[in-house]
Amino acid sequence: MEGSGGFYIDDAPPVDTVPASPQVEQRLLAAIIHPVLWERGEAVSIAFGALSPSDFYELKHRHIFQAILDLRDKQEPTDFVSIIAQLERSDKLPQSGGREYISKTVLVTDTDAHAKTDTKIILERSTQRKLIKAADHLKSKCMNGPGDVSDLIESHRVTLSKIAVGAMATDKNALAWGDLAQEVTTALENNRQERKSRGNVGICGTGFSALDRRIGGLRPGQLIVVGGRTSMGKTAFAVSLVLNVCKTQRIPTAIFSLEMP
Repeated sequence: MEGSGGFYIDDAPPVDTVPASPQVEQRLLAAIIHPVLWERGEAVSIAFGALSPSDFYELKHRHIFQAILDLRDKQEPTDFVSIIAQLERSDKLPQSGGREYISKTVLVTDTDAHAKTDTKIILERSTQRKLIKAADHLKSKCMNGPGDVSDLIESHRVTLSKIAVGAMATDKNALAWGDLAQEVTTALENNRQERKSRGNVGICGTGFSALDRRIGGLRPGQLIVVGGRTSMGKTAFAVSLVLNVCKTQRIPTAIFSLEMP
């Protein structure tokens, strides 16, 4: 049924067995492709920074969102006509519900005020499904046959870490990808200009020339976070950096580590 800013339910599958909100998915897509709202781009900007097609429960919604992402990557409009054309090019229009379903979806809402909330709900439901799948896989591994428990724990720790990272995509303190990229670009440009005007005064090189060209060396007061998965060489890199600073620039340095004596 159709209502004010409400939903149009068309052959929605039963969702009593899994966490899913097909109505919310359809409403978010409507806010993206609405003939007036798509020009504002508010909904697609919010969704683009947090969701992937696999976060949608319904297969047709996944195909529609993928078409939207494809158009956005090509810097083309994400209006109804463009989405239909993109789905036809990728031969996914029938799996997306066809023209009729997408036409009805456009009528679901005429506001993008709920886009952030809808994105959060879709991401939460997706995270719940991923957790259920991970738990089922862990249960199966534990119940069926012997195996190295340490490897099993580590593999599922990595899986849960990936799920956790994805779940933080709509955190209120997180930056959208576009905003984050702009901040990084601005910071790197400021570093370049400072080094150009001041030379190397107050700047400490890392000993890695390619890295120094990228970040402009180390500056007083900076907090630098080195991220990576287990056993990827984070500690070795940090220790090498410290040794380079001590040996080549004669700067006193201290290391405090919680993972080795």
